[in-house]
Amino acid sequence: ANAVVVFLFNFIGCVPLATILGRATEDVAEHTNETIGGLINATFGNAVELILSIAALRNGQLDVVRNTLVGSILSNLLLVLGSSLFFGGLIFREQEVLPVVVENNSLALGVSLSGFALPTLFGISLSASKKKEERQRKEELFSLVTSVVMLTVYGLYLLFQLYTHADFFDGDDAETNVSDDEIDIDVVESHGLGGASGGGVGGENARLLGPESNGTVERYAEGDDSDDGDVEDNDDDDDEIPPAAMNVALTILVVDVIVVAACCEFLVDSIDGFAQYMKLGTTFVAVIFLPVIGNAVEHLSAVMVAMKNKMDLSIGIACGSSVQIAMFAAPVMVLLSWLVTPSGMPKLTLRMELLDFISVGIAVFTANLTLRDATTNWLEGA
Repeated sequence: ANAVVVFLFNFIGCVPLATILGRATEDVAEHTNETIGGLINATFGNAVELILSIAALRNGQLDVVRNTLVGSILSNLLLVLGSSLFFGGLIFREQEVLPVVVENNSLALGVSLSGFALPTLFGISLSASKKKEERQRKEELFSLVTSVVMLTVYGLYLLFQLYTHADFFDGDDAETNVSDDEIDIDVVESHGLGGASGGGVGGENARLLGPESNGTVERYAEGDDSDDGDVEDNDDDDDEIPPAAMNVALTILVVDVIVVAACCEFLVDSIDGFAQYMKLGTTFVAVIFLPVIGNAVEHLSAVMVAMKNKMDLSIGIACGSSVQIAMFAAPVMVLLSWLVTPSGMPKLTLRMELLDFISVGIAVFTANLTLRDATTNWLEGA
């Protein structure tokens, strides 16, 4: 009974902590861009899974580690991504995502799946006639090599996103800015707006400027000769709470993660007692309950930004978190198992049970299929 109380209190306590962490992450994203903001959110959100996994690894609960990682990937790709598309679609009829964001995440998810497929197929292919210890040793070495490769690929993935092709992910400027020369030429020609050139702002000049500059055309139509492009079009923006300063938001992130880590320690210690008292399997608790706690941060953050039509950030949180779990957290846990596991004891591998592997494969396929056209609606989330 005591284990149940400890588990439930820490479980419930993670919800407000996740809310605070989500808001702080959103504030950090306001000072950077949506790609970096999504990466920061995924990193701090996945810190919960890492802490849970490390605590379970120290206790020798390798199955809990595997099931928590698998459940986290499934939760992010199905629950978090689906909820974001659904609730965002209830407010906006159709939401657009940068094609490069979709392509990058789809490729990374495919590579992540292969990182689990190879060790799984390698373990299945080993002859059953070999000794169990020999098979286990080969699987551990194969997973170790695969983990190093996955971490290297993840490093290149970050290098592409944050350095060499960072400008590809700055979609706001690409979508809203029109070249100064084009604006100046068209404004000069149509300064009268409805003179001899005919058609006013709704005619040829509007077509020259293109659909992206409707706000500019409307301002000139109203007789506003100002070239200031910083005029606010939405009065609702004035009601929004301004983001916290960068150093304040980062401090909140760090402190919040430390508190969450303490809650996770109590959670891991009470898993067995909770599962036994509630007559649930430890696997069920690790696959269902623990990922819900770990993904509470991503879930709330992804839904909140999707409801503000920031889909690049929302997709970056949901898919990016799954990529980070598969390409960073899981390989790191494999490497740590070689450091903390006593000699002669089994070490963590990337091999999945067949059902787990098929489930992850279906989740990756569904996510890629949903985002294939770079537009989303509520039905795709449902």
